[in-house]
Amino acid sequence: MIEEDRFIELLSRRLSLSIPTSEDAVRYTFFAALAEAGMEPEKLILEYQHPDIEAAKVDAVILGDAGQPKVAIEFKYDRRNRGGTPQPLPQKAGAAFADLARLARLPQDLERLFVHVMDDELSKYLQSSRNGLHPVYNLKAGESVKIMPEFFDGRSHTFNGRLGIWPPNVVVRLVSVRSLPERHIVYFFAID
Repeated sequence: MIEEDRFIELLSRRLSLSIPTSEDAVRYTFFAALAEAGMEPEKLILEYQHPDIEAAKVDAVILGDAGQPKVAIEFKYDRRNRGGTPQPLPQKAGAAFADLARLARLPQDLERLFVHVMDDELSKYLQSSRNGLHPVYNLKAGESVKIMPEFFDGRSHTFNGRLGIWPPNVVVRLVSVRSLPERHIVYFFAID
C-alpha cells in the first residue's frame, strides 16, 4: 500500500532544495506518491474521527474497495527550531509515542502505520539507551517489540504529559528506516 520509494524520492527532493517543510507537507508528499501509484483521491479521508478516543483524529485513513477503512496512518515531522533554540526532546518523544498509542487503539483489522520524519538531533535522542526509548528506535527492519504501559514508568512529566494513556500489549514493528537529505531520517512503523 505504501509507495515508500517514491515518497522517499519526492521528500528527498524537497529537503535537498531547502523548501520550507511542515508536517502537512510531509503528509501531502506521501499522498502524492500514493496518487502517482493510482490511488483514487476519494479513497482518502483526512482527519478521520478516531472511533475509540473522543475528540481525537487519525491523520489519514485509506478506504478499501468496499468503502471501509483499510489503512490508518499517523504522520510526525520533528526538526530543529528555526531560531536555533533547543528542541523540547522529551515532549516531542512523548508526542510520537502518543501517535503510536492512537494507532494501537484502532481496530486490529486495519493496517496501522506511523511515518516519523525527523532530524538527526531527535533521532539521536530516541536511539540513546540513556533515554530508554531505544528498544523502539533501534529496531532493525522487520523486528518488533511488545510495549506494555510499564515501559513508560519513570519517564519525565513532560514526556508522559504528551503520551497520555498507553494501551496494554502493543506490538510495534519497524517496517523500514531511511536516510534523507539535510540530516533527516524517516521511520516507518506498523502496529501489529
